[in-house]
Amino acid sequence: MPVDTCEGCGGCYAGNDDDGGGVIFRLVSYERYDEGRVVAYQDRKPDKFYYVISGRLSMLTEYQLHTGTVTRVEGYLKKGMHTDVSSYPPLCHPVVSSHRAVGVDQVEELEEQRPRQHHLVAKGGVELMTLEKDDFFYLTKLDEGGKQ
Repeated sequence: MPVDTCEGCGGCYAGNDDDGGGVIFRLVSYERYDEGRVVAYQDRKPDKFYYVISGRLSMLTEYQLHTGTVTRVEGYLKKGMHTDVSSYPPLCHPVVSSHRAVGVDQVEELEEQRPRQHHLVAKGGVELMTLEKDDFFYLTKLDEGGKQ
């Protein structure tokens, strides 16, 4: 399968596949959310990979204390960042927060189906590119040299 690459990471599947359509263009979806909309929930298994096109997502963690629930902002995903730092190209940008490198807890959430460590909440309007879980695995398998 001939695959073109972009200049950014050298490995995205934006090029033509055997039937003439770009592999990634057939798999990605576009989503837009307004301020305060919860995009993904803490403690639920992830079903999508998220890439921020514009805006930002707050990464909020809820802690259950004897006195009630406390919510803490753990960081943000901004334009060009994504939810799974262990992913292969095409989405190979690091995820960093103001506190520490985020994604340490997220590295294998999607692959191992571990519950998310944070809520992802729209901070203002946010535009996202998404990949369903199965499509994400399909692309990583292609990157490893697998044929589908």
